[in-house]
Amino acid sequence: MQRQFQYITMKVKPIKSDKDYRNALERLEVIFDAPIDSKDGYEAEIL
Repeated sequence: MQRQFQYITMKVKPIKSDKDYRNALERLEVIFDAPIDSKDGYEAEIL
């Protein structure tokens, strides 16, 4: 099975504070079960 890659622009920044960490966890809860080849799936891989 071949994967097709698309260019997706995301804001990526380091987690530097407890607030950043909590925000990342909250976002991950929303996108955790996203399909692998979707925009949210790619974002979940980064998080």
